[in-house]
Amino acid sequence: MMVALPAVARELKSKVPVTIVLLDACRNDPFPPGTLLKRSPNDEGKPISAGGLGETRGVVSLKGNTEPKGSVDDSLGQVISFAAEPGKVALDGPVDGNSPYAAAVLRHIDTMGGEEFGTVLRMIGEEVYLKTNGQQRPWVNESLRRLLYFGTPAEAPKGDEGEILRERRQLLLTISTLPDNFTGESSTAEIIVHPTGKWVYGSNRGHNSIVSFRIDQTTGAMTAGADPRRTGYAVGY
Repeated sequence: MMVALPAVARELKSKVPVTIVLLDACRNDPFPPGTLLKRSPNDEGKPISAGGLGETRGVVSLKGNTEPKGSVDDSLGQVISFAAEPGKVALDGPVDGNSPYAAAVLRHIDTMGGEEFGTVLRMIGEEVYLKTNGQQRPWVNESLRRLLYFGTPAEAPKGDEGEILRERRQLLLTISTLPDNFTGESSTAEIIVHPTGKWVYGSNRGHNSIVSFRIDQTTGAMTAGADPRRTGYAVGY
């Protein structure tokens, strides 16, 4: 059964101040060439265009001399989070478990008390990208007018789990590519993720150096000190 996403979004928008839709689905075209869509058994059918859950429609041209009217939408906006980027597939994961996207959503939504929702979605995206070695990149379309928070801050996890969570959040907020004792002016000119998903490289313009980080494949945490000369991958300016 196919359900039109705009219809679902409109229905939600009419009932709640904030519309949130999380879609764990492939965004490539699943139909073979020549497939026809029939609304009834006697319908001649219409061809299905390629693209799958591709890019959402953007601005269209205004025609005629009619003065455009302002929006009367007083909602706080909407968020549509896709498991994959336009035209790409979303991985299923193990037979007896959740997909990479669903697993990340459940893990982070369950512990997001007091966190800004956009930050949580970025955490989900980063985890899926790292867990799939760069094969899957979640995508978000949003039009929120305000920062969105859920619940109140929960007691932080303790032990290894708490340390992993703190490292992930710190990684998403800021990570320095410069030595602690550097006091000059510098900016990161380029950031590259190794095809294996195990290394990240950055070039510092001003400090004139290359920094490298090792990505822990289990936690996603990054540690400095990887030697880029031993990975067979070059970083250029």
